[in-house]
Amino acid sequence: MLSLTPEQSPVKSNLKKWGLTATAQCDCGHGDETFLHQQLHCHLTHRQNMKQTAHNNVAKVIENQVQHRDTETRHARWDRKVLTFLTHSANANTLKVRNHSTRSPKQKLDELLKPFDDITSSQRPDGLIEDTKLKYIYIIEVARTHDFPYSLLRVHVKKMCTYTYNSLLHALRRAFLQYVVKQQNYVIGIQGSINEQQWRQQLTELGTNSHQQDKTIQKCIAASIRGTHAVASSSEKQGNDGR
Repeated sequence: MLSLTPEQSPVKSNLKKWGLTATAQCDCGHGDETFLHQQLHCHLTHRQNMKQTAHNNVAKVIENQVQHRDTETRHARWDRKVLTFLTHSANANTLKVRNHSTRSPKQKLDELLKPFDDITSSQRPDGLIEDTKLKYIYIIEVARTHDFPYSLLRVHVKKMCTYTYNSLLHALRRAFLQYVVKQQNYVIGIQGSINEQQWRQQLTELGTNSHQQDKTIQKCIAASIRGTHAVASSSEKQGNDGR
């Protein structure tokens, strides 16, 4: 299955072309069951679950690579609400200056929350990293898409231009005035394609060396391809069971 090309995949559009079924319509009712529909756009619960799991597995590789670096000056929250990140930041930074500050963690949190509305503080990016020494914050976003170069670029641009992320960037920059706040997008194809230059540049910013980058990229590609296999081989029973 992993070696199949989209033209060889036993989806209904191919089965109809081969004369093995009368219709190419997907069981979800939202278009023909092409390879890309199956992998990215299908509304069937079991496929949605497997697609989310594939996304999470790629994100977990990146988390595992960076979470143990500079633990005294860096903290991160993965797949958690922005409010959770801000609460941890307020507690950590207040403890570090407790001998020179009269502010409590609650007062620090209230100050950080001023630029945030309820929607922005409830957002749940794939990761948020704060480095108190280097004074930067990174929003980490992962996405899986088509393997065409223009698709990788389109998803990256869309994430950078979406109002949701722009509002979060703006709020973080107002809350952390002395910090550089940036968004990193790790976009990967369902068959493992990436913009390698962009990935390496971003991983370098997170403090990884070339060897660590090699391992991260290889593991992310493997995770995305395994996810494609999982979506293709998933069944309705898995959707009903939740996995």
